[in-house]
Amino acid sequence: MLKGCTSNLDEYLQKKGSYTVKSININGSYSDICPTPFAEGLVFISDRNKSGSKKMTSSSTNKAFYQPYFAKGSSITFEEAMPFETASASSYHAGPVSFTSDGKMMAITRSNNVKGKATRDSKGFVRLQIFTSVLGDKGWGMEVSLPFNSQDYSCMHPSLSTDGKTLYFSSDMPGGAGGIDIWKSTWDGSNWTAPVNLGNNVNSVGDDVFPSISESNILYYSSNGLPGLGSLDVYMSEMQGANWSMAMN
Repeated sequence: MLKGCTSNLDEYLQKKGSYTVKSININGSYSDICPTPFAEGLVFISDRNKSGSKKMTSSSTNKAFYQPYFAKGSSITFEEAMPFETASASSYHAGPVSFTSDGKMMAITRSNNVKGKATRDSKGFVRLQIFTSVLGDKGWGMEVSLPFNSQDYSCMHPSLSTDGKTLYFSSDMPGGAGGIDIWKSTWDGSNWTAPVNLGNNVNSVGDDVFPSISESNILYYSSNGLPGLGSLDVYMSEMQGANWSMAMN
């Protein structure tokens, strides 16, 4: 892998300046991650503590659990971020989230818990699961657990296609190429189908995480198992018929 990094270094540096990165005004001393556009604003995940709530901290980070927040605005200027209200409240990790293009269906990652108490697997880990929710007149409806969720592995980082019929996500379920792979499931009209691995053009022997599918079926994601400049670079792969193109940094 080191050889791959150094051999491509000149090519990467030639692209320097192709993009301009600007900080938006709601960033702070917290970890603010996984932004997604929603309702004239932005939903993102943060370990900032909810104002006025009892502070719950993660034993692995000693910081507040990740929760979704919403900030109205655009470009780099947003109003004050407030907790994003969902159908289920949890004192444990919640997010990332993804929405269909019409904003009427949401998929969200949550720590596995029963009646508000964390549920651990045989190795003592709290696994992650994905739930879907539909927006109604009174807010987000009851969250529904996906049929392939498990207490033995994690399903996380959902990304819904614009029509809501395909769900891309990361999981360390059996059958993958590495530690965490990217998978997809389709809506058959009544349920989500058994997950399909996206294959070796996308997945690596490492961890492939945080998928995001565009309207033109280009998949963006992060990986620590492909040649790059950092621990989790951003890669892209394009759907070409039934196959995916080789991942590109």
